[in-house]
Amino acid sequence: GRDHGQKRTGRRNFVEHKKFKDEDEVNHTRIRFNAEGPRGKAVIYADVSENGGKDEFYYLIVEVPRQKKKWAIQDNRPRVPR
Repeated sequence: GRDHGQKRTGRRNFVEHKKFKDEDEVNHTRIRFNAEGPRGKAVIYADVSENGGKDEFYYLIVEVPRQKKKWAIQDNRPRVPR
C-alpha cells in the first residue's frame, strides 16, 4: 500500500485504485501498489475488467524504478497501429 503520513508502510495502508468505464461501457478497476523483495523494490500496475475471466488481468506490469525498467507480465490491451 501507500503510506499516508504514518511512519511505517504495510498491508493496512491504502492501495491506490480507480474504477471507470471504457468506451465500450465495460467496467475496469486499476490498481497500483508497491512490492519489496530480496532484490529491491518495485511498483505493480494492474487492470481487471468485467469482461475478463476470474483472476484474468487486462494488464499486469512490474516497474523497477531503480533500474528504470518495466516488464509486462500479462498484456491483453488491444494493439493500436502507429
